[in-house]
Amino acid sequence: MKLKLLLLLLCAINGVEVYAQAANSDLALFDIAKSLANPFANQTRIPITWSEVRGRGINQTGSTQSIQIEPLIPIELGDVANLTLRPSMSFISNNNVNGFSGTGVGGMQLQTYFSPKYRKSDPEYWGIGPYISAPAGTTGNFGSQQTGLGVSAGYAREIGPWNLGLLVVQSWSAGGNPKSGTVNFIDSAPFISYTTESAWSYSTFFQSTYNYDSHSTANIASANLSKTVRIENMPITFSIGPQYSVRPVLGGPHGWGMNFGLNFTL
Repeated sequence: MKLKLLLLLLCAINGVEVYAQAANSDLALFDIAKSLANPFANQTRIPITWSEVRGRGINQTGSTQSIQIEPLIPIELGDVANLTLRPSMSFISNNNVNGFSGTGVGGMQLQTYFSPKYRKSDPEYWGIGPYISAPAGTTGNFGSQQTGLGVSAGYAREIGPWNLGLLVVQSWSAGGNPKSGTVNFIDSAPFISYTTESAWSYSTFFQSTYNYDSHSTANIASANLSKTVRIENMPITFSIGPQYSVRPVLGGPHGWGMNFGLNFTL
């Protein structure tokens, strides 16, 4: 099934490219594809990511599939500042994770970034703002049951076709049942991306999460290949890539996983 989906995706991309416009259209798609790696770009976008990880649970015999929706919504605050909203929600399907199989909704998160007015000519971008997370239901099977409050911050720099940067979230527990994990953590995620003139992008992403209560660190590395095309005048980006748990934690994913994504730029 996964092979069929990949073949259909490649056929769709090639089919669109056959009817692609001239080089000036490619340049416009290049700008869009490159801006996707900048969390402070002045573009509303809706990424939808499907992922699968294995080695879940105490005995490492479970697996999880999830669909994550993480819109990025920039709001202009006059002529001097921007506010970027980055809400996140996920739909999760667990298979034999500590003996549990079922589907549900994961915790909700909201990252916010107050930043200087976005100007495309600027090489550097940064932002900082409040962070909040809501618990994942009442069973504890789909994430922590605690509410989190904290700070989200980020930095990005453009160097020609390159984008590089760092996103950081500091969260503290504001109450809730700690049985299924706590939200006292710091998360850092450096990234680097390269975009070609034909709107192909190659990116790597390293996420490190340290939990203050369990004194444990989870490190996950991922890589993505993406292509931005225009369908019915809407820029859509297809992406695919592996991830690997470099330093797994007890109950967390072990070994390799896979990501497949769609991004709609509005």
